[in-house]
Amino acid sequence: MRVNLKLRELPSGRKSFYLELRDGKKRKFESLGLFIVGNGLLDKETRKRAQVIRDMRFKELHSQTWGHDPAEARGINFSEYARAIMAEHRNPNTALQWRTSIQHWESYAGTDVTLGSINPDMMRGFKTFLENKVSAHSASSYYMKIKACLNRAVMEDKIAKNPALGVKFARIVRPEPVHLDLDEIRLLRQGYIQNSSVQRAFLFSCFTGLRFGDITALTQDEISGDSLKIRQRKTQEPLTIHLSAEARKILGEQLKQAKGDRVFPLPSETTTNNALRVLAKRAGVKKHIHFHVGRHTFACMALNRGVDLYTVSKLLGHKSISTTQIYAQVVDQKKREAVNLLPKL
Repeated sequence: MRVNLKLRELPSGRKSFYLELRDGKKRKFESLGLFIVGNGLLDKETRKRAQVIRDMRFKELHSQTWGHDPAEARGINFSEYARAIMAEHRNPNTALQWRTSIQHWESYAGTDVTLGSINPDMMRGFKTFLENKVSAHSASSYYMKIKACLNRAVMEDKIAKNPALGVKFARIVRPEPVHLDLDEIRLLRQGYIQNSSVQRAFLFSCFTGLRFGDITALTQDEISGDSLKIRQRKTQEPLTIHLSAEARKILGEQLKQAKGDRVFPLPSETTTNNALRVLAKRAGVKKHIHFHVGRHTFACMALNRGVDLYTVSKLLGHKSISTTQIYAQVVDQKKREAVNLLPKL
């Protein structure tokens, strides 16, 4: 049950306060007999009275049963509620982030906390707990998962207000994404690791921008001539990728060794990243390599060769061009560095 305080303009020019009572698709309206008349001090007091009446009405309605029993709903075990939300996420990496977030919550608050017992002080304590345990970026990410559960509870009328709303994290400056230049890609191409599928999958990402999850899920049915037609695992959005000559070459090599329907049968992302670090060390590439560096590399190579930001955004499957902007900033910085290397007269 939601109780919203609203204003309605009258033909006389005055404004009248009323309550909107919303329970799912059902709505009811109640006039309060209070008016805004254009007198600053008087109107300020009237607004306070209207808000007090709204709060009293909310408490009154939530002590009754209208569509469901709010008291019973607020007694729901939070860990069980959060895990039910986690189960909605099919992407393994996303599910892992949710699972880790819930585990941190349970380490902090235990497993017997109910929705109705969570308050702002508890959420501020959880923020401090995370900041003392993990990096600033991870702390914010884990906190947002728990906050999202509480938002869902509000939407489902299980609690009246999200106790996490007033808790703010300091703005996190995103680090510059690591990417490879063409010489470094060549070194990795010539290098050796035991699992050659890992090597080719990473190089394929460098020339397509595909994420780890999309490459591991790629099947031969999704190859259509010189293109791939996939549904991105992260966003569930369809994406068509036109393959460059180098990408087609890498794909052809991999298909000769593929035994099943999956094109790149890779181990877990952690194991894959460990193998890539071994490859980088043997190849003499000093940068910290993980699989997502391939996606960064593709974006920066495209921008460096004059592809506009909007097109790169579409090639990466980004919903918003602002997500792609970080790569443009990297390329601009490299251009400035190159200009500064020019000799003086």
